[in-house]
Amino acid sequence: MTSDQRQGAVVLARGLNGLGMVRSLGMESVPVCFLQTEESADIIKSKYVSCIVKADSSDAEDILEALRKVPEEYCVLIAGSDYFIDLLMANKEELGERFKFILPKDSIVQMLNDKKFEVVTMGQHDVPVPTAYTELDGFTPSEDQLPLIIKPRTYEYFEELGKKNVIVNSLDEYKSFSDEFSGRLDHYIAQDIVVGDDENLWVCNCTFDHDSNLLQAFVFNRIRTYPAHYGVTSFARSKYNAEIESIVAKLGKALAYVGPAMVEFKLDDKDGKFKYIEINPRIGMCNIFDTKCGINNVYATYCLALGVPFGEGVSKQTDEVYYLCFYDDMKTRIKDGESLINILSSYANIVFKKKVFAYWTWDDMKPGMHSLQDNLKSIISRI
Repeated sequence: MTSDQRQGAVVLARGLNGLGMVRSLGMESVPVCFLQTEESADIIKSKYVSCIVKADSSDAEDILEALRKVPEEYCVLIAGSDYFIDLLMANKEELGERFKFILPKDSIVQMLNDKKFEVVTMGQHDVPVPTAYTELDGFTPSEDQLPLIIKPRTYEYFEELGKKNVIVNSLDEYKSFSDEFSGRLDHYIAQDIVVGDDENLWVCNCTFDHDSNLLQAFVFNRIRTYPAHYGVTSFARSKYNAEIESIVAKLGKALAYVGPAMVEFKLDDKDGKFKYIEINPRIGMCNIFDTKCGINNVYATYCLALGVPFGEGVSKQTDEVYYLCFYDDMKTRIKDGESLINILSSYANIVFKKKVFAYWTWDDMKPGMHSLQDNLKSIISRI
């Protein structure tokens, strides 16, 4: 599709997801409309944003009202969060009259957005999954079942917990959690912690076509996360992994999955197997990393939604490229007790390597400058 034929896309996302999606589409000359649901100063400063529509709040009706005001030339919707995926699912009939978008089957999204049903389903497909405890009401772990990671079942319960997960290392810590959330324990599951450091973490950002064939995949190896050890990517390197790609391809076919996905694994030091962590049924947070390494999953999703050919064959990812969300990575590692010398040394080792920064890029500097300004203000306010 030539640039003068490209119809516009509406980006439904916040934070790094949204900024990466805007840039990934803009680099393919796709006109971008950004739906602003809150103060998104970093994203709206991007040179690739050609249109902004504002919603009065993040409530579904306010978002739908804002989408009714989107100019006609922007006809593709691409979501980058669980909330927006659910909103598209719940309003497919209305939105489908005006926009084009691609989603997995409702039952697949509902299953993947609920950890309780997700871990059961993955076990049925012979995917190695850490042992899970899905009924916490009345459950008390034994000493040999500790430590455990406790996860909210859905993003609504994430807001209730106030964090992505809780690590319990002792019976006293588990009792403290169960007492605090008494009457709401069915909102959570617990799982065994996979043994291994941060560099055992792997991610596959990918896109499946309408026949559930793996259209393309980008694999990277995490180095650090924020929050530390059990969070999202803050430092990583691109590294193709045939075993992970094979697992993902088979899983997508078994689930009859279509559209973009972010699939996470951790290599278990106990048995040397890649253990399944989760699938996010949407564009991944580090999507600009994919794009800069030659695998543009955002654009692939756009093409699938329009039903137009994508590229001229499967692209090969560029390996040994590093991704860094500098401020979050630095702050988290210091808080985790890592020495400043070790942190700076790890950055020095990649000075002459190819790099992708979360916010900064030379061809779209304003979002990075705004992020730097905000971070400096935050640092100064604490002095």
